[in-house]
Amino acid sequence: MESLRTFVAINVKVETELATRWKELKKLLLNDNIKWVNESSLHLTLFFLGDTPTDKIDTIKQSLERELQNFASFSITIKGFGTFGHPKSPKVIWAGIANAEKLNQLNRIVSDAILPLGFETQSERFSPHFTLGRIKQMRLPNGLANFINKNASDILQEVKVDEVIFYQSILKPSGAVYKPLKTIKLPSL
Repeated sequence: MESLRTFVAINVKVETELATRWKELKKLLLNDNIKWVNESSLHLTLFFLGDTPTDKIDTIKQSLERELQNFASFSITIKGFGTFGHPKSPKVIWAGIANAEKLNQLNRIVSDAILPLGFETQSERFSPHFTLGRIKQMRLPNGLANFINKNASDILQEVKVDEVIFYQSILKPSGAVYKPLKTIKLPSL
């Protein structure tokens, strides 16, 4: 059976303050082995489906549309930076979310749309963030820790969440390419 690697996410167009701090971070970590996310691909994953049988794609689109039809658009604040993994050997660099209540609700609704279709519950608790880079090897993690501490409470960007996108993730040697399969507009109430 043919399948596609899929996920559901929201996008963000990177603006001035986030872009400036991200550039500072890249410059600081220039000599480390980090796979940076392309700014044009920056997204927040709400639900990762993984290998999805192609015969379920249309059903997933319909279920997402049905579940999201009354979920109003909202705004979030990107605030501060952090890492996943041990502080001495972090694995992921991310930008955080200050007001995640609506994102948590959105995650539950997306899960309600997908789980009845035979997909498994996410293995980890939903922790909304924007992944900026994946660390392959880092020489001096203290520089990153200092940067994170210095920028921990800084507001980086306001984002209007007015659509949810069902994506196909195509893995290539140069990095993943994300192809929208369905964009669901959230009503403004």
